[in-house]
Amino acid sequence: MLSMISSDLILLGFDILKSEQDQLLGRIKNLVIERVHHQDLQDMTTNFPTYLAEKLDRDYAYLSRMFFNEEGITIKRYIIQQKIEKVKELLEYGQLNLNEIPGKWDIAAAPICQSNLNH
Repeated sequence: MLSMISSDLILLGFDILKSEQDQLLGRIKNLVIERVHHQDLQDMTTNFPTYLAEKLDRDYAYLSRMFFNEEGITIKRYIIQQKIEKVKELLEYGQLNLNEIPGKWDIAAAPICQSNLNH
């Protein structure tokens, strides 16, 4: 019965988090997505490593290693990917121009952003 429910949920696009590590990985992703997509990054008083460590009550070095081992990318790269997705969305809806990206989104430089945005 449980396996049928699990397979039905997977078909609907849900992930089944089995281990504590899977749950922690999901929480990291959710916290990053919430912060990047739903909060004003300029109002944040703590950086991402501190934010994640405090929210998850874990050492950031542990979180970083675990994330890399499971996802094959660093948390920092995941954060950048999420920022790029949000910037694409804002550009698409005319709520942001390329000159605003480096300052508002803490992404190094507009030419780098342009090459990432094209992917």
